[in-house]
Amino acid sequence: MTHLSEMLDRLPILYRDGALVADTLRVPSLGLDILDEDGIEVQRAHWFDSALNLQEVARLAAVLDIPLESWQNLAEYRAWVHALRDAMLQYGAVTVEAIENFVRQYARLYQASANILAIPQLERWQAAPVHRRSRTD
Repeated sequence: MTHLSEMLDRLPILYRDGALVADTLRVPSLGLDILDEDGIEVQRAHWFDSALNLQEVARLAAVLDIPLESWQNLAEYRAWVHALRDAMLQYGAVTVEAIENFVRQYARLYQASANILAIPQLERWQAAPVHRRSRTD
């Protein structure tokens, strides 16, 4: 529903049907419609997951001091920031748990953003490396 119809609905019936009143209210209602669109655009630019511009997203991530890399597009950068943010703020950034969760989350989010399957689902971690024998052994 546009602002014009809302404005006309608030008037008495006698004034609602007049073309002169509708024409008079058309200009301020158009201004309010434009203001609503601008407000939605500003709101979207301030929400990390809904911002449409890569530079807007980079400015939001600058609060956490996570810079945009030259090779990242919007979806890749969002995956990078979410995984790095969680590793830093939830798991302590340099702990084993933080690194494991960063790798797991970033791999999942990056694969979803790039629409590829690069590595299998990471479920278990081992303290020591596992040496697998090749087929030629």
